[in-house]
Amino acid sequence: ISDTEKEKLTELVLNVLDIRAEEGKPLAELYDDSKIPNRLRKAHEELDLAVEQLYRKKPFDNEQERLSFLLEMYSEMIE
Repeated sequence: ISDTEKEKLTELVLNVLDIRAEEGKPLAELYDDSKIPNRLRKAHEELDLAVEQLYRKKPFDNEQERLSFLLEMYSEMIE
């Protein structure tokens, strides 16, 4: 991972943390699927995409594809 990629990820993480602090609600409430603020959801989506692009250029079609990919990477790592 390059310094530029690290800086981008840091920026995105800090954005998530800033939004959480500004909302001033407990994490359980912030991350309740029916209550999560749109800007927090969007910030996480941007962060997720940036992390995914470190591993592959094509976006995942769904959560199952993402999970399968990550579990395969983990299996290879621990062998």
